[in-house]
Amino acid sequence: MILPLTHLLATARLVSGACECGYSIKNPQGDSPIVFTDGLETKFSQLHNISEGHDWVAQNFTVSAADGRGNFSKAFLPNNVNTHGTKSGDDSGLQLHYFNDTQEIDIEFLSQEFDHDNGTYPINLVVQSKKSLEAGYDASKTGSFKRVKLGFDPTDAFHEYRFDYLPGQVLFYADGKLLAHMKGADMPSSGGHLILQHWSNGNPLWSGGPPEEDATVTVSYVKAYFNSSNSERQSRLVRRCHESSEETSVLAQGESRKETLSAS
Repeated sequence: MILPLTHLLATARLVSGACECGYSIKNPQGDSPIVFTDGLETKFSQLHNISEGHDWVAQNFTVSAADGRGNFSKAFLPNNVNTHGTKSGDDSGLQLHYFNDTQEIDIEFLSQEFDHDNGTYPINLVVQSKKSLEAGYDASKTGSFKRVKLGFDPTDAFHEYRFDYLPGQVLFYADGKLLAHMKGADMPSSGGHLILQHWSNGNPLWSGGPPEEDATVTVSYVKAYFNSSNSERQSRLVRRCHESSEETSVLAQGESRKETLSAS
């Protein structure tokens, strides 16, 4: 059995109207802010069709049951991606940063774990590493897996889920509240790309399913800030920052203010 699924891949592009010197977040280990030079911002409610934008690509591919480590194959189809869905669901929703199977950051919802009667809604925070590969792709047997109970019903309204991928550490948040802070040698060390997935493959130990009826997940927006490894883009940033002024605005994420960064 092949299940129709949704899969969106983000492609990096500079945010229109970006601040000349980048975007900043608070440093969890110091007073100086951490600055990212590039940004990707998408409000899906403003797109009539995913293909109208340049930041996301609806993917078309299949994964066998064996490769997906489940009971069923998976088929990711572009016609399952649209801009006018509902927010209810009965299988897995996933936001991730991905380079390969041992360089992966996941925020995963398993709706079979939700207990509406008791008001229990866990979220799974995962960093896939070489240790999880050695454990049969089971990160729960390593130190880079956290199952955290949310203080709200994620199917009832939109909420903001976030991870900060910094050198040697990953921090996870929900609505601005820190949920987990993972660090150490098992953290990713490579660049990657963003993926939004909604799927199940019949694995009773994880994704569950297949769902008994159509299941959907709705994404309102994605905001991603990063440092490009492209030397040409790095050079453009330096020129833009210098040409603008002696002190140039840097947009501070998560706050209604701007900071200044001296061009040097």
